[in-house]
Amino acid sequence: MKKGIKALSIALLLMLFTCVSFLTKPKAKADATIVNIGSVSDWNTKSTGLAARVNSGAYGSNHEIRLTQDIDFGETYIKMLGNKAKPFAGVFDGCGHTITGKLDLTSGVNGEWLAGLFCMADGATIKNLNLNITFVYDYNLNEDPSNFYYVAHKEYESVGVLVANAVNTTIENCVVNNSIVKVYNYDEASECRLESVGGLVGKAENTLFKDCVVQNFSHDIELKHSTSFELNIGGLVGVSIGNTFENCKVEASNDFAKVNILNSKNFDINIGGLIGKATGENE
Repeated sequence: MKKGIKALSIALLLMLFTCVSFLTKPKAKADATIVNIGSVSDWNTKSTGLAARVNSGAYGSNHEIRLTQDIDFGETYIKMLGNKAKPFAGVFDGCGHTITGKLDLTSGVNGEWLAGLFCMADGATIKNLNLNITFVYDYNLNEDPSNFYYVAHKEYESVGVLVANAVNTTIENCVVNNSIVKVYNYDEASECRLESVGGLVGKAENTLFKDCVVQNFSHDIELKHSTSFELNIGGLVGVSIGNTFENCKVEASNDFAKVNILNSKNFDINIGGLIGKATGENE
């Protein structure tokens, strides 16, 4: 009798494991297409380069982009990746390499008001990447463009060194070095659209940040002739909505944030060393 009970118990246990295995087995996915990027031309070439293929939707969620070496763009501007209609949705693995250069602000979509290496990421994974990026728009203001990015005479709702807007994305082991955000709005006829500025990401929702570092970073913002706006500035993320943070840090300079608002009214400013404004459940 005991032998029969033991055999029945083993049979039931095997059936249980079989059911659990069946219920939790992930849906099979097609193998990702690996795309190796190792030069300026790999990134920027018209029609066939990385930026062109991402922004047209040709490289989607089934593509994994891998850097094969450091890329220094020199005097060639870096074309931004993704937009609201065609967000970056694949995997970008920097493989520990560094991207250095100046961002081409004209490569974004008119009317979206996003500025970052990735303008829009949705459902993406971005990892193992180091950045030393400059945003340069106006050379007539007598500023040294080295080691900072500069946005002038533009109306941006979201600015981030790595990503302007990130949704349902994983950002892991990414480092931003020696960057200064400089944002100016001098046009009296132009209302301020700027909502979020972040050392890593401008605005993020339902996104996982893991082992990310922003070093020697500061904000210098001057806005004029604007009404009824909210500006959120964070060393890591400007606006955070329901995100998770694991082992992330910001090493900012003493003058972390300088904000000068002139001839404006009805505005709010939120500044945080890690996050400018947080809503929802952030962990």
